[in-house]
Amino acid sequence: MNKRVLDESFKQMAVELSYARVSVKEVAESRGIDSSRLSKWRNGMDLPAQPARG
Repeated sequence: MNKRVLDESFKQMAVELSYARVSVKEVAESRGIDSSRLSKWRNGMDLPAQPARG
């Protein structure tokens, strides 16, 4: 089995989608990646702070 190489733009897009949607698992499955990998990307990426709601 060949190892997929995913570039930074793919990773960033997946992380941003995971914050915009309810489920990390849903985003991971739609992108063909494991949800644990997406969670690791989320923990390791510095994204701009989300504005407080209220």
